[in-house]
Amino acid sequence: MGKKIDRNKTREDWCKQLEALFDQIAAWAEEQRWLVSRDEKMLCEEGLGEYMAPDMVIRLPEGRIIVEVIGHNVIGADGRVDISAFPSLSRLLLVRTGAKWKVKTDSGVNWPRPWNKETFVELARLLATAK
Repeated sequence: MGKKIDRNKTREDWCKQLEALFDQIAAWAEEQRWLVSRDEKMLCEEGLGEYMAPDMVIRLPEGRIIVEVIGHNVIGADGRVDISAFPSLSRLLLVRTGAKWKVKTDSGVNWPRPWNKETFVELARLLATAK
């Protein structure tokens, strides 16, 4: 019985973290006057069960990026969200460790700057123009 409560709390906490992150990204994108489309998808993870996770597409003048939840149960972190360019499919990873989101390259290299509005805007533009 206690395990189920922990599972529900973990899932609830993860969903709150995702909601806060996606609200933050949407606000930063809208400040740039980029078009933001939000949606949701069902995820099912061992130890968490099913939950609705946010999805987002952001249209910049340079191109389009997709923000997608990969999951909470990932190796070496407490969650992962991918930011990908379309159509190039170049990708950066946002990984949650403790209470912070950190940017990593697809090859696992830590991005040298912290996750904040300036980093997001720079990375969105770089990804949108990736070939």
